[in-house]
Amino acid sequence: MFNIYSFGFLLQIFCVYHAYTSKVEYYWYFVIFFIPILGSLAYLYVHLYSRRKVDVLTEGIKTVFVSNYSIDKLEQSLKFSDTIVNRIQLADEHLKYDNNERALELYQSSLQGIYEDDPSLLQKILVCHYNLGEHNEAIKYGPRLKGDSLFKNSEERIAYAWSLHIIGHLDEAEQEFKDMDIRFSNYIHRLEYAKFKKETGRNSESQKIVNNLLSEIASMDAYETRLKKDVIKLIKQFNNSL
Repeated sequence: MFNIYSFGFLLQIFCVYHAYTSKVEYYWYFVIFFIPILGSLAYLYVHLYSRRKVDVLTEGIKTVFVSNYSIDKLEQSLKFSDTIVNRIQLADEHLKYDNNERALELYQSSLQGIYEDDPSLLQKILVCHYNLGEHNEAIKYGPRLKGDSLFKNSEERIAYAWSLHIIGHLDEAEQEFKDMDIRFSNYIHRLEYAKFKKETGRNSESQKIVNNLLSEIASMDAYETRLKKDVIKLIKQFNNSL
């Protein structure tokens, strides 16, 4: 005869199966097994009903506490040993959490010795200026990076192109975006190129770029589609806005 105990057992079985297939944190198995019914209901609420809300909360907590911890740790390392490598590592962490002013300060103080013309460092400085809205400063680093192979197809070059556009150097901005328009590659760069076309009132040209991107996406195998799922989502969202 079916009763609450049978229901609880079946509920546990379902939750364990879902936890296993979803690869959730191991502690949920203890909650499900040792808090009968209530533990399973809690699991269902978190993972099936309010997963998105919980994810948002979790990310907020991680941003506040994990970032502070990692930054504080690197700050201590810098105090103990003030080297350029330690400065750059700390700056990278600040940039990761959008602390652009502190990151810029650290990066600029690292422009010495063998790092004076380091392309990677110059790109990061360019991005900091861009994020801070200092576009006239950002474009100063473009000419210094022109010959660098890593900069050629980097996302930092997107920031350079947009900075050129924002200060009114439209032809130069167009050329930068055009140089990054490479088929079956540079998907985020080409999406930004499509946005640039729309921004400058050329919607039909913007749509043409997006159509090319969508055609290439359609030809991807499942593995490549998974790898590029984030940019694919952005491309489709932009396509819907045209």
